[in-house]
Amino acid sequence: MKKRFVLLLSLLLVFAALTTALAEDSALRLVVDNLAEVLLDMDNVTVSGTAEFALDGEWFKSVDTVYKQCGYRSSWKLDLLSPLPDGEKKASGWTVLADEEKRHVIEVIYPGTYITGTGGSQNSILRPSVSLNVVTDIVRSLADYADLVLGKDAVIVEKESDNITGVRIVLDENKPAIVDTVLNLAARYAADRYFSMDYDQQNPRFMGNMEYYYTTTQAILNATRSYSLKSADISVKRGPGNFLSAVSGNVAVNLNTAHDGIRLLEFSFDFRISDIDKTVVDRFKASDYGVKLRENFFDFTMPANVMSVPEGSVVPAHDDRDFPEDIEAWEISLWDKAGYDGEKVIQYNDGLCTCTFAEDGTLLELQDTAAPWLSMYVDGSQIEWFDEKPVAADAKTTQKLLDFLAYANPGMEKNFASFNLAWRVRYDGRSYVQYEGVAKDGSEETVLFVLNETADFLIQYFSCISNG
Repeated sequence: MKKRFVLLLSLLLVFAALTTALAEDSALRLVVDNLAEVLLDMDNVTVSGTAEFALDGEWFKSVDTVYKQCGYRSSWKLDLLSPLPDGEKKASGWTVLADEEKRHVIEVIYPGTYITGTGGSQNSILRPSVSLNVVTDIVRSLADYADLVLGKDAVIVEKESDNITGVRIVLDENKPAIVDTVLNLAARYAADRYFSMDYDQQNPRFMGNMEYYYTTTQAILNATRSYSLKSADISVKRGPGNFLSAVSGNVAVNLNTAHDGIRLLEFSFDFRISDIDKTVVDRFKASDYGVKLRENFFDFTMPANVMSVPEGSVVPAHDDRDFPEDIEAWEISLWDKAGYDGEKVIQYNDGLCTCTFAEDGTLLELQDTAAPWLSMYVDGSQIEWFDEKPVAADAKTTQKLLDFLAYANPGMEKNFASFNLAWRVRYDGRSYVQYEGVAKDGSEETVLFVLNETADFLIQYFSCISNG
């Protein structure tokens, strides 16, 4: 995090040192400001659009979305399509209704039901923050000096009389290096905000191969060291009132991975901005959507029931369960089941051994952060990685993991039949392994386990939190 902001500050100083005067009438700066206005300042607007993503020429995701902001109320409908191994297409996505501090989520994979939660009030598409402001300032500065930095041929201005109606940006691999720097800053910032990834903790030597990850998106995020723009052709249109009206384009990005060489990510998009100052989002009513609160899901919106659950997380539905009255006894039993002495964990853990629960007592996460099971906790030179290719867990291990699921989250064990090895390492005379659950229905639902195999499969980390 600190390194990123040192780099951001350095970039600002570079722009400030340029001798060319600020291009106050820069067409690119104008549309960048228009885009920032839509994303950060407008509290009444509709944005709709589509996007297609491909890796090395193979399609892996389609997006169709409509987002509406109306004061402190918003709605977001996201429809996703991705390929299945048998050649079919899998539909997923959700509709999120934000009614000030309340959130209601209707998921495609759970038709007819919804879950509910809480969050901070928001009256713009993107949540403004100090760090986001720095990123947008960098982009604005690059736009100010577009002719000097990008070249005059890179930005094509469209006009009607003296009014700028649009801008087209065309770049190829001959673009200046600073474009890649800004691209990486934006990508890392987005990964940090939406996927809680701290790349300053990532050692490229110990990043996994892309095949280790369950989805292509996970593989891109976890296996890419840096991004390099290969080509971009982006058009930005302005409509009546000089508001931004559309953004479309085709972009190709080289993924400089840790172990898979250079992979090519391509995406196209077409987004429209409409109903400025006219967008209406009504208060959430389940009957309007033909849904009911998912069975056994606790209502987060009741003031007495609000607990701390990670932003963006989805708690799976399970069998009937009331939250245990003796929370400490329940946590002790979970550590016992994981292979520990639960009494000692509770007495001496000093915050290093933690459990996170849903309101119904479902275990969301169990972790022993004192154990060196991730490379960020140890000197990487001491780790020996092996089992390069993922394999399925053996029958004994599979049964142990299913038994833990059945105990910690009754009903969840029915969703999984097997577990795939993601990685295995040796460190300080011990062997650590991560297994990921494979859902029976072919969905992206999964669970993670990290085991200390040397200690008779001690479970040192478990998570069933889905982050979309």
